[in-house]
Amino acid sequence: VLLTRGVEKDLRALQAGYADVLVLGYWNGGVWDYVREEAERLRDRGLIRQIALSTHRPPVVVGDAKNLASVFHLRYSAADTRVEHEVIPR
Repeated sequence: VLLTRGVEKDLRALQAGYADVLVLGYWNGGVWDYVREEAERLRDRGLIRQIALSTHRPPVVVGDAKNLASVFHLRYSAADTRVEHEVIPR
């Protein structure tokens, strides 16, 4: 409910009918069910177009989150290239 109220309030303030992306930031575990359901409802209602997920744990993306989000923000370092092997398909 809080997520929906916030998105609706911000869209009114922006005088916009929808947002292109809703970023669920810094989820290093699984996305909580009620947050997932609320984000999906916002997408189904057309208030957001895409759901993005930000995480420092690439295995979160490989797991259940890939069915929720279509945009991912992952920590990457040239010194630590695990993300290339854990997430990016070959």
